[in-house]
Amino acid sequence: MVTSPSEQDRARIKRRVDLLLEHRERLAVLRDGVRLIGIATEHQANELVAELHGKMPWMASATETVWHTMRRSVREGWPGLRLPPMLLDGPPGIGKSHWARRLGQLLTVPTAVVEATSENASFGVVGSQRGWGSAYPGRVLETILQAGVANPILVVDEVEKARKATSNKGHTFGLAEALLPLLEPMTAKRWNCP
Repeated sequence: MVTSPSEQDRARIKRRVDLLLEHRERLAVLRDGVRLIGIATEHQANELVAELHGKMPWMASATETVWHTMRRSVREGWPGLRLPPMLLDGPPGIGKSHWARRLGQLLTVPTAVVEATSENASFGVVGSQRGWGSAYPGRVLETILQAGVANPILVVDEVEKARKATSNKGHTFGLAEALLPLLEPMTAKRWNCP
């Protein structure tokens, strides 16, 4: 005997279909791919770094690392700029976060900022899985979807103050565990948003 679904089942099915259609619409921007922002010439790299260094000379060590990476990307013909993960360490108020945001502006890449002191553990960066109350993409994928650029800058501010979330089953989810697969290049190439 076949019974028709209850009103509650119909409502649940409708919510799921609406959610799938919303996800499909949001992902449609990826149909033709996304852009990679790159450095065209070593001269362009020199100009960008001179601008950055001129405004914040006390960040010379970080700026020099970025400069070498930009010049290398030109020499090796990379399709887009890939900056190494960087940990900016120093006293409060010297402009570490401002430096990272300014770098994004100069490179004309989208810059996403995650405030580790107020974000809920790893979910702000990598999103949450369907098993949680509501699934959503993290800041990395969200930034790529919104801007159509595959190599945004992600600034995690106050990373040392990040909290961990604990599920009702006792599993913990911390920012460090979320960041590790994104920081190691081989793992990052195969990373999937939960």
